[in-house]
Amino acid sequence: MYNFANDVISTMGVMLCAFYLFTKVLNLKAAMWQKVSAILWCLLLAVIYAFNPFLVSELTTRPIFCIASTIFILIISREKIDTNISAFLVSYGISYIFYYISIVVISLIVSPFEGRNHQAGSIIDFNAPVYLLIFSMTFIFQFLLSYLFFRIRRFKKGFSFLLERYAIIIALIIAGSVMVIATLISIIGTTEDVAAIPLLFVSLLTIGAGIYIWIRRAIKALQLRWFREQNEDILTKENEELKAEIERIKTNQETIRTANHNINHRLRSVERNYMKMLIKLSSYDELAEINEELMNDLENVLLLKEDYLDSISGEQVNFSLSSTHVKAIDDLINYFASRCNKKDIEFRIKVNGSIIYMIENIISQNKLEILIGDLLEDAIIAVMANDISARRFIYALIGEADGCYEFSVHDTGIPFTIDTLTRLGSERVTTHESSGGSGIGFMKTFETKRECAASLIITENQPNTAFTKSIAFRFDQKNDYIIKSYRAEEFPPGEGYKVAEI
Repeated sequence: MYNFANDVISTMGVMLCAFYLFTKVLNLKAAMWQKVSAILWCLLLAVIYAFNPFLVSELTTRPIFCIASTIFILIISREKIDTNISAFLVSYGISYIFYYISIVVISLIVSPFEGRNHQAGSIIDFNAPVYLLIFSMTFIFQFLLSYLFFRIRRFKKGFSFLLERYAIIIALIIAGSVMVIATLISIIGTTEDVAAIPLLFVSLLTIGAGIYIWIRRAIKALQLRWFREQNEDILTKENEELKAEIERIKTNQETIRTANHNINHRLRSVERNYMKMLIKLSSYDELAEINEELMNDLENVLLLKEDYLDSISGEQVNFSLSSTHVKAIDDLINYFASRCNKKDIEFRIKVNGSIIYMIENIISQNKLEILIGDLLEDAIIAVMANDISARRFIYALIGEADGCYEFSVHDTGIPFTIDTLTRLGSERVTTHESSGGSGIGFMKTFETKRECAASLIITENQPNTAFTKSIAFRFDQKNDYIIKSYRAEEFPPGEGYKVAEI
């Protein structure tokens, strides 16, 4: 009976400690349902370990529990997969280290009292009540170590290095190597050769997974480098075309300046003739002669007009929007540009990086088109609803920005209310329902955010600045909703968003 309870307490302590360390490593604030789910999951694993219905050896049980718990965390956590796996592997290892430290310390404290009743060479009876006390105290001391570990100033904000791209590769290879060493030691020190084979297999599989991810990311890095080189060629070509366009503008300006200079003398001559005719009008007897002269001068003025138009009719400059080199997306952007033009809204868009790479590796073309359509539609409605702004302007950016791909829209439309910003993503809300806003677009945007693990960043600028607000959809694998505002102190605390002062 006591031995069963000891197994439950020790396993429960290791697993719960691992989950606690996981939240601290990533500096997460778990919701209540996540905490309850984790406790129930740890209890289930502890009971399975104590009963051991499948008669699995301890060497095999540990990696199975680690893999199962990693999958469980991927289900209940919103962090990206790489970060979850890296963090839990580290947490699971630290938890076992704290467990062994705790049991050694507690055993040293209790042994002077227990040693009096124990005869040398006899078998230790773990069903004795004292061992229930030892494992219970180990459970408490293990959590105390975990708590104190993250009270260290250096670790208070977790292990930020786990958020880096190659952390999972290092974690998998190190974890696999440690398990291989532990397995080999177990084979040498015990007779459980057959029982150690599954653990050895899992260890090598872990190392293989790390190497596979490393190779896969290396290939992706090469692809990204190739796309960037291609993009540089495209930008160089566009830059040359822009320079040529500027030269044509300068040529047209010079042509107009020359035409104006040449026509000035001819206009002065016409002016003198009309002055003479005005003088002749003072005599009614000469009306017939004046009439004929007026007709001749009118013909001269018309010819002069034609000459002027001919002299300034040079090559016209075509001001076109930046191309994404994806026809469907270009057509969509041109459609919204046309709508803006009809509504007297100034529209500009900037393209950075390879959009072809973006739709092949980051977000599907269909979802990107829906995202562009929703954000630009909301921007147009917001700008048209703003009667205060003297300037109607929408500026969009698609492609690379700050090391990530993103699509962002800056506008001079009406600002969001605090209530709207705090409820975005949880229900349909809009600041311009009377102008056609329904809130459906943002619900779809949040759905895409979760699917792509992207971050939605809404920035509220100070009044009387160039843009009222901006909405950035950034593919950074963080799945955050961030509000950057000049009035950050007015926002209530909430679990669904983060607020930052600008």
